[in-house]
Amino acid sequence: MRNHTKAKSPSNHGFSNQQALLALLVAFPLGLIALGVLLNVVNKSSPKQSTSQAAPPARSQTQNASSPISNTSSNNTAPTEQVQDNTILELGESSSGAAIRLLLKSIRHGGGGRSAFTYQLGNATIEAIANCADRSWISYPENRVNRPQSPATEQMLIRVCEGSDRNTLPGVAIVHDPPSNVRVTPNGAFLCTIDTKRTIRVGQPRAEWYPTEACGRAGFIHRSQLQF
Repeated sequence: MRNHTKAKSPSNHGFSNQQALLALLVAFPLGLIALGVLLNVVNKSSPKQSTSQAAPPARSQTQNASSPISNTSSNNTAPTEQVQDNTILELGESSSGAAIRLLLKSIRHGGGGRSAFTYQLGNATIEAIANCADRSWISYPENRVNRPQSPATEQMLIRVCEGSDRNTLPGVAIVHDPPSNVRVTPNGAFLCTIDTKRTIRVGQPRAEWYPTEACGRAGFIHRSQLQF
C-alpha cells in the first residue's frame, strides 16, 4: 500500500507544471494584444498634439505675410508725394543725345522777359536764366549763353517763357496773307492759325522763323507770312 501512494505523487507534480505552462501561453498573447492597443492609442494621440503645435506657426506666417503689403503701401506713398512736389517734364534729347528734363516747380518769372529755371541735362542739374525776348538762356556757373539746337531745347524755352511779359517781343509785323500757321517749334507741330490780316509782335528770328505769342502762348511763324 505504501508503494501505491508513492506512485501517485509524481503524477500530481507534473499536472501542476502543465497548468503553469498553460497560464503562460494564455497570458503572453493577451499581453501582446494589450501592448498593441496601447501603441495604437499613443499613435493616434501623437498627430493631434503635433497638429495643435503646428497651428501657431501658421498664424505667425499669416501675420508675416501681411507685413510686406503694408510696407509696399508705405513705399508707394512716398514716390507719389515726391512727384507732386518736384514735377519733372521729360522733353526729349538734346543735340548731343543727352536727355533733357525741366523742373516745372523751379520756373520763376522776372521783369524784362527773363525767367529763372532749373533743368537737367543727362545726369547734370543746371541753373539757368532765360531771355525770352531772343529765345536764349544763360547757364550757370559757366555763365554761358545757349540757344536751342534741338526740338527738346525749343520746347524747354517755350515752357519756361509761358506767362512771362508779353512786351518782351521787340518787333512788330503784319500777317499779310492769311490764313497763316503758327507752330510750336520751327517746322514743328501745328499750334494755331491766324485767319485775318493783322499786326502781331515777334521776336528775334531764328533762320526764317520768328517767335510770336499770337496764339496766346509761345510759337513760331515763318518769315514768308510776315510784312515789316
